[in-house]
Amino acid sequence: MMQTFYSEDEINLLIKNRSWDELVRVGAPAVDLLIAGLRRNKISSARFVLATLGNIGDRRGTATLIEYLKLGDYSLRCAAAKGLGKIGDPEAVKPLVFQLTCQNKSLRREAAQALGLIGDSAAVDPLIRLLSHPDKYLQRDAAVALTLINDPRSAHPLIGYILKRQPFFWEELRKSLATFLGLNALRSQFITVRDNYNWRQ
Repeated sequence: MMQTFYSEDEINLLIKNRSWDELVRVGAPAVDLLIAGLRRNKISSARFVLATLGNIGDRRGTATLIEYLKLGDYSLRCAAAKGLGKIGDPEAVKPLVFQLTCQNKSLRREAAQALGLIGDSAAVDPLIRLLSHPDKYLQRDAAVALTLINDPRSAHPLIGYILKRQPFFWEELRKSLATFLGLNALRSQFITVRDNYNWRQ
């Protein structure tokens, strides 16, 4: 299949016309121009530029997405978190972990999901702490993220989470947890855990 090459002027025209899907197809050559375009575009389009950087998946976008992750506008911060998850650069782990304790629940969830996609074990302990967070949706996102990271430290905390949150499962998560824990079938009502975590006996 013949590859299409775009000139700088053509890429800038795509940015001006907000042709985000086409820019994703352009790929790596568009990254630097998208980053430069963020300085010129209105804030209403910045969210789409951040999403496009994430969809391209080039690590040159990491620093810019981290910068926007720290801004006050939560829609931009959520877009940046999602983009960082798609890029998968471990450099984003520490800034994303910091967002797990922010006030905005949507940003907390996006950060947890992004950490799961990045898959770095440095996020395991902060995600384990989220298994007892008051927000049950954040708990679930943390559980999914932990199964994606696949670190042995998560096994016991996830069993404890299963015992406490049994009614809140959907089948896909139940299967992924079963696979992670190495069980043929996960029936939390039959699991007995005896240790010092004070889980249900």
